[in-house]
Amino acid sequence: MSKNGIKVIEAVRELASAQPDYVYGQRICVYVERDSVGEWRPSCLVGQALWSVGLIDEGWLDVNNELHNTQEIRVINRPCGFGFDNDEVNWLGRVQRLQDSGTTWGEAVRIVDRAATPV
Repeated sequence: MSKNGIKVIEAVRELASAQPDYVYGQRICVYVERDSVGEWRPSCLVGQALWSVGLIDEGWLDVNNELHNTQEIRVINRPCGFGFDNDEVNWLGRVQRLQDSGTTWGEAVRIVDRAATPV
């Protein structure tokens, strides 16, 4: 396991535990978005976890292709330098896909934890 992967997965679990019934309102994961006053903020579950551990912030899109903002973690892992291993990418990607299909955050983590190799 990678240092970044451990931190991000732990953050995803904490966020899902704090808001287990939250349903993400978009059909595709958006890591960061502008709020009502024009400030960048984290959006999806994985985006919030990446933000909370300092891997992305309000300047993330300034140094990364804007397409990265809506692509699955598997696609952006290497170009963005996150360094997640395959198990971590698979775990995060499954949680992402469940979130995008309307599964609550808590249930998405439970489903993936039951089905995945422990990370």
